[in-house]
Amino acid sequence: MPTPQHTDGQGCDFSSLLCSPLILAVLQEMHGPNAPDLVPQQPQQLQQLEDINSWVYTDLANGAYKAGFASSQLAYETAYKQFFVALDRAEALLAKHK
Repeated sequence: MPTPQHTDGQGCDFSSLLCSPLILAVLQEMHGPNAPDLVPQQPQQLQQLEDINSWVYTDLANGAYKAGFASSQLAYETAYKQFFVALDRAEALLAKHK
């Protein structure tokens, strides 16, 4: 029987995965004639996406786990603060791009 393995997405580069040639080909095939182009094409846009993915994963998505499984009060408080700073950052980013 195979040994269960923990998977958490760590090390997964979502922007590279999203922009891989296979995924781009599938997206182009599914793309309707009047649909907006949502795949970033400019290097600056790709870098911005990578920057956002980095803090969203580290401080927001994984931050809840860091707080929930903290082994000390200090670790909990640090993760808690980082989580809510990231949540405020995400809220501001989303409000700006409605």
